[in-house]
Amino acid sequence: MAIDQGSDKSETEHGRKAHSIRDRIRKPLATIGEQIIGAAVTTAVLSVGFMVFNDYIAPPPNLAGRWKFTVVYEDTAYRPFQDLNVTYQALLIQEGLDLSGTGEKLSDHGPQGDSVEYSNDRRTNIQLVGNITRNYFSPDALVLHYMEAGRLRESSTLHQLEYF
Repeated sequence: MAIDQGSDKSETEHGRKAHSIRDRIRKPLATIGEQIIGAAVTTAVLSVGFMVFNDYIAPPPNLAGRWKFTVVYEDTAYRPFQDLNVTYQALLIQEGLDLSGTGEKLSDHGPQGDSVEYSNDRRTNIQLVGNITRNYFSPDALVLHYMEAGRLRESSTLHQLEYF
């Protein structure tokens, strides 16, 4: 029985070529797979690191509690209010980055030294809402809005404060 050696050689070369093509496809696919797995692991590690930093190392400021603040009217069209200092007392509640609360006006102090201290029955109430904006590369910001139910009219004031 005679074996055709040429035919085996041809099949062997064909097998090598097919194997070579598979290797050329497998290696890049393996490299791409490794890159995808590496990127996924890196993303997971960075995400966990960011969450730990955000919650434990640099948590949002806690602004809940009792606050006393003074507003100075520096730029107003109504001349009697120019340089008027109005002092309020407020109780703030914080849920995450959102603030809400109530308060009351305590006193007015004018630029000529005239001042009014409001007794309990003459104090006007305020409602406050606000939000803290977390900035990781610049100071945090606080937007605080309060509505005052005044004796003659209601007023609304918006403050945008840079936090630390």
